[in-house]
Order: sequence, then structure tokens, then C-alpha cells
Amino acid sequence: MTSRLLRVSRAATLITLVVMAWQVSLPLALPQFDVASLPLSYLAPAVRLAEITALIAIAAYALAGWPNRAALRSGWRRVFVLSLLGLIVFETLSIAWSMQRGLAAMQVLHVVVWAAFALLIACTEWPASTMTFALLLGLVLHGLVGFVQISLQPLVQITPQNSGISVVFNNAQHLQRVYGLSPHPNLLGGHLAIGVILTVGLIITQRCTKRFLLSVAWLILWITLLLTFSRSAWLAVIGGSIVAGVLLVRGRYLTWSLRKPLVMLSGLGLIVVVIFAVWFQPFLANRLDITATPYETQAITDRLSSAQLALQIFAAHPLTGVGVSQSISAARDLVGTPIDWVHNVPLLIAAELGVGGIVLIGLMLIALGVIGVQRWRTRSISLWQALVGGALIALLVVMQFDHYVWTMSQGGLLWAWLVGWWLRADHTTAS
Repeated sequence: MTSRLLRVSRAATLITLVVMAWQVSLPLALPQFDVASLPLSYLAPAVRLAEITALIAIAAYALAGWPNRAALRSGWRRVFVLSLLGLIVFETLSIAWSMQRGLAAMQVLHVVVWAAFALLIACTEWPASTMTFALLLGLVLHGLVGFVQISLQPLVQITPQNSGISVVFNNAQHLQRVYGLSPHPNLLGGHLAIGVILTVGLIITQRCTKRFLLSVAWLILWITLLLTFSRSAWLAVIGGSIVAGVLLVRGRYLTWSLRKPLVMLSGLGLIVVVIFAVWFQPFLANRLDITATPYETQAITDRLSSAQLALQIFAAHPLTGVGVSQSISAARDLVGTPIDWVHNVPLLIAAELGVGGIVLIGLMLIALGVIGVQRWRTRSISLWQALVGGALIALLVVMQFDHYVWTMSQGGLLWAWLVGWWLRADHTTAS
């Protein structure tokens, strides 16, 4: 029975990785939840497909007795787990001082799922190659859908100011950014940045035909990442790749047999970047030079304004914040009109949870960092740990420019997966 439950948990986890960035969700009609009072309609209660499969994985693993849980009871892993539990308790308490208590309660439930998924991954011994392949499969599907979206551009008439669709501009001409199956190109870009880094692990550990096919899949991810026009994702893949490379060197993995496929991928990636830059030069120039397009200038101005509002909210509620998932409501009360999330996770944490949340999350980050330092000092970094370390840095870069890791299930589960993977005590079974 136990082995059957573990197989169910593993299968559900792999499905979660495949559908992680999908937009598919199930609306929840909760009693006494006043949807009309929400600042923005998309905040209405819902559960994502990836959360449903993650819950199945968590439940099956719990019914199997939660194997290997002792690995989380010592050292800095214990500090991380206790800080994570403290964060959940603090967020639960914040419901009491939240303006939208139903919204806060729903977010707490989301966080519980993400936290349990992280601890699940931390305790399992499922092969890293299997998990990465599941993520790769899902991202390739996004890429193929994205290629169709790009090819249909001439047939689609878009008015960006009215549609809410994210576009890039070339004077009066505009081009829809690639969404794939996700709710937004920035979110898809973050997942692709992680996929580009982790797929390298599959490529360098395979040979011949498998390596060729995986390289083709990697190119699909790379091209799709460029077509999202996500500046945060581009910065993330650069930062994450550098850190992963440094960790690979420290772990003594850059032998000639591994350097050869890395050089090949770097060359292919550079060629694609050059072709992309030439082909989409006007759109790329306007995307990078925000002063050239009023639409981009206004977007950056709005983000800076919302960041200032977050600082005002923190200054007014420095110790406890306004409550989890309440920053939008608090900002609406300040300016008199609904605005989107602050595009910076540290500012969101400060506004919503104050110093209490900052301390607890700071302890979690310190625990993750100390585990990394210990591996660095002993040069015990495995190949996959090096890549996961780079992926975590990539996601930390994303958090400085986007909010979805804190506010959306797709981002929360991605962070949980990588953190849980990093917490694993021994990757020898996963290499």
C-alpha cells in the first residue's frame, strides 16, 4: 500500500511540474465571501490545476507516512522548517487585522499548499532528471503554443489599451508577447529561465541521440524565452547561469566532457540571440529604451508609483503590515482607485507582513544560504545542486521586478519546488 501511495505522489508531482505555469483554474464559490468588494476581479477565490495535483501528491505522501522526514529535523534545515511554520502562523494571525479577511484566508491556504509541496520535495528521493524532464515537457508545450501565437500575429487585431494584452511596440505597430498557456509573458519567462538552466543538466548527462533531442528542446525554450520579451526573465537567466557556472567550477564538474556540450549550447544560444536581435530590432529597441514608447514609460512610472505606495503602507504599519494579500486593498484606500500588485516581492512582504514577516523570511533565506556555504566550503556541490542554486538565484532576480512568486500559485509552486530540491540532504540518488 505504501509503495502504491508513493507512486501516486510521484506521478502527481510530475504532473504538477508539467502544468505548473498553466492558466487553468477552478473558481471557488465560497459562502459569505463578498467578491464584489474585491479591488480587482481576478482576486476572486480560485484554485489552480497545479495546486490540485500538488495537493494529491502531498496527501498521498502523507498517507504513506511521510518518508525521510527526519532529514528536516537537524541543522539549518530545521531552522528553515521552523521559520516556514512561523511564517504560516504569522500570516494566519494577520487575517485578524486584514481589511479583506476572506482574501487573506484564501492566500494562507495557498501558502500552506506551497509550503507542504516544498517539504515534500525536500524529503523525496525522486531522480532530478525525471523532475527536470517533466518541467521541460510542460515548457516545450508552452513554446509550441507560443510559436503558433507569433505566427498568427498578422491575422489578429489588438488594441492594447483596451484588451489588457501585453505587447511590444514599433511606433504604431505592435506585437503580442508570447503567453504560451500561461496568464502572462513575464510569468512564462520566469519559468523558461529556470527551465533553460536546469535542462542543461539533462543535456550534459546524456549522449548521442538523446543529447541532440534535448538540445532541440532547449532551443525551443530559449527562443520562447526571447519571444516573451520579459526583461526580468532575461536578467534572471543571465544571473542564474553565472551562479550555476561558478558552482559547477567549485564542484569540479567542468571537465572537457561537460565543457563540450556547454560550449555548444552557448554557441547556439548566441546565434539565436543575434537572429532575434536583427529580426525584432525595432521592437527590442523600444523594449529596452523605455523613453522611446509612451506605453512603456507609463508602465515604468506606474510601477515606481506602486513601489512608493508600498513604502507608505510599510511606514504606516511597520511591525505587522496590513495583512497577507492586502496590499492592493490598502493601496486602493490610499489613492482611491484599484491598482495592480507592487512588482517587487521584498516590498510586498514589507507592506503586507511588516518586520515580523521580514524576520521570518530572512531566517529562511539565511538557512538556505548557510546550506549553500557549507557545500561550497566542503566542495560537496553535486551537479544538480549547482544548477538548482543557479535557478534559485534566477528566481530571486525575478522577485525584484515581478510579484508572481509571492502572489500567484504558478510562482509559489515554482519557488517551493526549487527550495525543497535545494534542501535535500543528499543528491546522489538524484543525479
